[in-house]
Amino acid sequence: MSIKDFFLFIFAGIVGCTPASKRLGQTDNPEFPELAEQEIILKGKIAKKQFINKGGRKVDGVFDLFFDTGAKRYFIKTFKASGGLTKEELKPFYGKKVQARLILTEGSWDTDPAVDFPVQSRGGEYVIIKEILD
Repeated sequence: MSIKDFFLFIFAGIVGCTPASKRLGQTDNPEFPELAEQEIILKGKIAKKQFINKGGRKVDGVFDLFFDTGAKRYFIKTFKASGGLTKEELKPFYGKKVQARLILTEGSWDTDPAVDFPVQSRGGEYVIIKEILD
């Protein structure tokens, strides 16, 4: 292996190890590092789904919300500290197609930025709905 190949290998490893959250353009805000810098507008349906815990059991009275664009379904993070709309504020839109101003990001779904510990260890892409436009 030549020196040039070695450095290309190291560079590719560094770029490849960059967390997906950073590649999605998120900030280094220490209070809530998962926030993206830019908001987008998407159309989709707000779907309410029964919450199922890690043990596979349904939890009565607890549910998750998802933003279904037709092509992809995103978890909706509804903690007030995240800067988005809460479940209560989204309630009139359950089961309806809407156009929303939102942040698409990636990270822990269940971690409330106002609390230091995760409720569950679910994660991946999610949205924070800032406003329903129609």
